[in-house]
Amino acid sequence: RDSSDDAKLKVDPKTIRALYADWVMPLTKEVELEYLLQRVSGPRVSYSGKNSPSHEVAAILASRDSSSNKGVLISYVFVLDLNRISNNLSISRYDSDKSAIQAVLSNHTSYGIVPLIDAFGVIRQSRTLLCSNENLSVCGVISHRHKFQLVARGSLSEHNTTSLWTRVQTIYADDFAIQCCTSWVEIHAPQAKIVRVQDSLNRLSREQDKDEKGGIAAAFVLTFQDQDDVDEKKEDRKLSILAQVSGPSTVVRHAVVSKHCGIPSGHDRTLLQFAVRDETGSLNEVLQIFSRHRINLQLIESYPVTTKVSHSPSLKSRSMFFVECDGHQDDDAVANALSDLKKSTVSLRVI
Repeated sequence: RDSSDDAKLKVDPKTIRALYADWVMPLTKEVELEYLLQRVSGPRVSYSGKNSPSHEVAAILASRDSSSNKGVLISYVFVLDLNRISNNLSISRYDSDKSAIQAVLSNHTSYGIVPLIDAFGVIRQSRTLLCSNENLSVCGVISHRHKFQLVARGSLSEHNTTSLWTRVQTIYADDFAIQCCTSWVEIHAPQAKIVRVQDSLNRLSREQDKDEKGGIAAAFVLTFQDQDDVDEKKEDRKLSILAQVSGPSTVVRHAVVSKHCGIPSGHDRTLLQFAVRDETGSLNEVLQIFSRHRINLQLIESYPVTTKVSHSPSLKSRSMFFVECDGHQDDDAVANALSDLKKSTVSLRVI
């Protein structure tokens, strides 16, 4: 800077001083205050409640388990203090899984809940979100078997329930119910047509009790834990339960994600993502490492990834592997296996 009085400056120092005084310092204080309030109020959990009611059930499970001092959530999120979480856990709802994860990355929430595995395997969108965010870790899992009720309108209790299945012509169901209950319908009510709707009970309320051929219109409703009867939601007419549906196809595992990993509990699993060399026998070499260290694989799934070739405009497709194995990454056997995997893989990441 020229010390002469007539020197021309790009920015007036008074403007910079005013910028810090009026904007930067007050904003810094607000951020610090918000951070302190978050620490005092306890951990926040984000989830997506728009796409599937299953997400909301998982969030409610986390809240109920923690508030009742059962410590169930603590078995999933080991780094939390039971005394703090028992009364101070708050749940925030977001429009999508991506938004719920972004809330964790931006420190708006401490933990996020996203669906990980359903009856059809690893959920592709969740896998992409987990694998594309290196600052995110899965620190626990909430596994829950959902219960569905097939309900119809009117008093049907005097009839044989089994015979009623053969009279169901239309079943209204949301995306999650269709995903979990389609196999049950194919076996027990193959004549029924499944209609995809957002609110099955609301759609059923607009239909007649019986269609032209005397068939029954029904709906799948997701119930929560020990709830035995469908909430009629102030409906005038009674809802009759035709069937209860719950089984392996209705189990969904939700990942609890945060910016840190959980500590070992003795009943852990580890999620890995790796790519092998494009050579014959390279995958077999990696699998032998797990076998040599006596580590059981619970899940292995491959999916294609397209990458750019260095110094070339062309693209190359290769396979990435998503693996779940027994043990914590700090366990001796898993730690030794990870050390060997780094030598035998092109890339390796502990999720």
